[in-house]
Amino acid sequence: MPRFLKLIEGRVNLSEAVIAAADTDSIAVRELPWPGDCIPVHELPEEHAAVRYIRDVRKLDVEELGRDWEVSWCMQSKVLPSLNRLFVPMFDFDADGKRILVGGQAHWLDLVTLTGTPPKHSGYAKWFTLPGTRTSKTLFNAWRAKEKPGMVVVTEAPFSAMRLGSTDAVALFGHNLGLDHRETISKYWGNGVCVIWLDEDVNNDKTVSQQVFELRSMCQTVVRIKPTDGRDAADMSRTEALDIIGRAIAANGKK
Repeated sequence: MPRFLKLIEGRVNLSEAVIAAADTDSIAVRELPWPGDCIPVHELPEEHAAVRYIRDVRKLDVEELGRDWEVSWCMQSKVLPSLNRLFVPMFDFDADGKRILVGGQAHWLDLVTLTGTPPKHSGYAKWFTLPGTRTSKTLFNAWRAKEKPGMVVVTEAPFSAMRLGSTDAVALFGHNLGLDHRETISKYWGNGVCVIWLDEDVNNDKTVSQQVFELRSMCQTVVRIKPTDGRDAADMSRTEALDIIGRAIAANGKK
């Protein structure tokens, strides 16, 4: 039983039946090439900037990110900008059931200061989307999380999903909870619990609120977490993040 099911046991119907709101599997997926010569981060030397950034700045498990999520450092790339080489791949299944690379994003990183956010007005993007990635069509990690239909947490960035676990969370690569995303959530987790945990800067965004409202009409239980301290799941320990999720679900059940 996944760790999240223990949080909701007895509160909702945990039937593994799914709601086929739309045939989202019919969305054609196209395999993309990797953006260059990439090495999984857990195979890099400990003194490498990417390793130190993940371990010391983001406080994430380098071994887990490299082994389970295939987060990689692109040594050479004709596609990625020079400071966006920490590559987070996005996978899906093709029509034959083969897992393929369908996109990804590369994170900006100053190799000297280990700063992960480019200066304001610099023109650089914190996240660079691999050309051909259909972020409006595919949820990051959905290929794996959908095998556990009891519960899912929807985050903005992949680092937040990684913090929560490989079968428990997906990411939007942004905060747009589009129709294809909502239909995918409804199909695979519509009879369970869907937790929406986006960043604080969209707490009062009317478009996001409307998208969550529409999702509630498609799913049995939708719980939204609105952070007030500027942190997302990636900024805290896994234990703390799971505790916040558990308390949010419990509070929702008392309404």
